[in-house]
Amino acid sequence: MTDFLDSYPLDWTDPRLRELREVLSSAFYRPEEIEPLVVEAGVPATAIAWGQPARRMWFDILNEAGAQLVLRQLISLAVERRAALGRRIGELLRDAPVLSAELPADRPSTLAASDTRWRNFTGDNTERQIFADEETLLDISFLERGLHCSQAVCRLTVTHGSRCFHGTGFRIGVSTLLTNHHVLFDKDKEARANRVLAEFRYELGTDGTLIEPLAVVCDPASIEGESAHDFAIVSVSTPLPDDVPILPMAAIPPVVVGDRVSIVQHPRGLPKKLALHHNLVRHVDDDVIQYWTDTEAGSSGSPVFDRDWRVIALHHQWVRTDGEDGVAFRNQGRRASRVAERLSELGVNLAQA
Repeated sequence: MTDFLDSYPLDWTDPRLRELREVLSSAFYRPEEIEPLVVEAGVPATAIAWGQPARRMWFDILNEAGAQLVLRQLISLAVERRAALGRRIGELLRDAPVLSAELPADRPSTLAASDTRWRNFTGDNTERQIFADEETLLDISFLERGLHCSQAVCRLTVTHGSRCFHGTGFRIGVSTLLTNHHVLFDKDKEARANRVLAEFRYELGTDGTLIEPLAVVCDPASIEGESAHDFAIVSVSTPLPDDVPILPMAAIPPVVVGDRVSIVQHPRGLPKKLALHHNLVRHVDDDVIQYWTDTEAGSSGSPVFDRDWRVIALHHQWVRTDGEDGVAFRNQGRRASRVAERLSELGVNLAQA
């Protein structure tokens, strides 16, 4: 079988080439990830239309890489960046390549409107497309990493004089928890809370019953914070166990509109919940990130995670705007980079906190 990597023009009837495009577009679908890769491989950036969906971009990229005789270099660099691709691409390059199972010829995927399998469609081209401009499939390890990070999140019960409130917090240091200023400080007097109780593992088990939480008393005298950016920290009074992870606030990754974010929280003081539906980022600036990911009262102080379970924001409120097309609502978090910067300026050493 002719090696499709060394022939030009590329033969797009070859199923190996078509599958290679699908594999690459699943692993690299953002222009900011793809462009450095193809430029390093020797593909001119000006030869690619960058505003297209990933599958179309990779069609152009592979064609151009073939024309420049750098297709093997491109694939090698892709595997360097995504080591998990190596085995799958190796299967495609075998003498007897391993391909994805295909539908039989008598069961075409394109259906005529009169076909009885074409059911409940409107016929007016308003149907949602399965394939959009981004890759939404996640490695199963996403769940394991998320479960691990979720163990850093706790329910806070905060007492201000005779009043008591719930919020959410999470561990960012050996003994330090992060939450919102409006959780740990009285909104009227700007005074610190008199009592703070953190409950880790306040969640339901797989049988639907409440797990016995780990209750940890915090030291009210350790509370520090800043109202302008709505963050505050408090230290626990007793050591936390090693299975409560520390969520790093350093090396904060970039965030752009269209990213997807998840929030682990204690809404309304309830057992720990995860919000990851309808979770698009809608606005980013130096101070805040706005998103559609759902929260409730009591979720204040929750960590906002990117798809790699890195903390990118501290959730603190919802915002609304009145436009010509009605009222719009978003949730908002203070950028983790801004919080980390301000903590450093306040003299808080997160490596030792």
